[in-house]
Amino acid sequence: DRRRRRAPEGRELRPTPLYEVALRRGSYLVHLLDAAGSVTRYPIALPRGGHWDGVPPGGHATTPIRLRPADAGDDCYIPAGWFLSGGDPLAPDSLPATRRWADGFVMARFPVTCGAYLDFLNALATVGDLESARRFAPHEGRGASGQEHPPSAFPEVGGRFTLPDDARFRPDVPVTLVDHPSALAYAAWWAERTGLPWRLPHAFEWEKAARGVDGSHFPWGDYEEPTYANMLKAHAGPPVRTPIDQFPADESIYGVRGLAGNVRDWCLDAYERSSPGVRVIIAPGSGPRRNVRGGAFSVEAPHCRGAARFGGLPTERLGSLGFRLARSVDGG
Repeated sequence: DRRRRRAPEGRELRPTPLYEVALRRGSYLVHLLDAAGSVTRYPIALPRGGHWDGVPPGGHATTPIRLRPADAGDDCYIPAGWFLSGGDPLAPDSLPATRRWADGFVMARFPVTCGAYLDFLNALATVGDLESARRFAPHEGRGASGQEHPPSAFPEVGGRFTLPDDARFRPDVPVTLVDHPSALAYAAWWAERTGLPWRLPHAFEWEKAARGVDGSHFPWGDYEEPTYANMLKAHAGPPVRTPIDQFPADESIYGVRGLAGNVRDWCLDAYERSSPGVRVIIAPGSGPRRNVRGGAFSVEAPHCRGAARFGGLPTERLGSLGFRLARSVDGG
């Protein structure tokens, strides 16, 4: 069912390695189990008369599929491989359809929440860097008087930050009103705290995590259904940010949540009008704008399609823009 990506039946394959397994054309989700029972989700798209191809750009042999890293925890693993990007005429600023290769990476299942971001600010305050904490605190622009640090959406009392008594800033709601440098600073702090190389996702990593390998228009498939994600017309009443687990249908083939609605995500790399090479290179790039991906509570379904692209100035702070984390996997 293309609405929910549920296959009517499954098929058990023998232990790997596998050779010349015949399948009809279509999209498949392979579950690879390791000796401990951990599952790696590996989607495959087979065109008519085609075959699976695990040979990276410039390579001459199939790259072995690395299984889910032991340190992935509740995060989502996206194995290395080819995927279809762009090619959606209904998505704003979609690039042309292009087959690309992304190395393996892990992406956080959910965006960074207000509660997690509060911990970051108070960690800075604890080590005496209150100036940075104030600079990174969520707020709306520079304020009416142009002061360097406008009042934070997270009240500061005695050198510590708290969450306001406001449903928009509940601990389990995605953090917003943060600019690109603030998102980078959080990623660097979390990487140091966990000992893992967390960063912002590249825009094409984000797209693969959202659309799978077959270029689905939404995380759940091609069917446009506003009630599946927190977008305009998703529910009665005014549009509002919601807790990260409130729309379980907004989940990609890899298990990543909240990609079609709630808040958009800052990405690592620069926004470009043209289409880059087929191999995704994890680098910030150059240019005045950063890539922004994803749907939001305040926009209609066309703006929530997985191929939609947006460019944001690094200094922008919006109530519909947050971020999530990703990290590369060695040999992934």
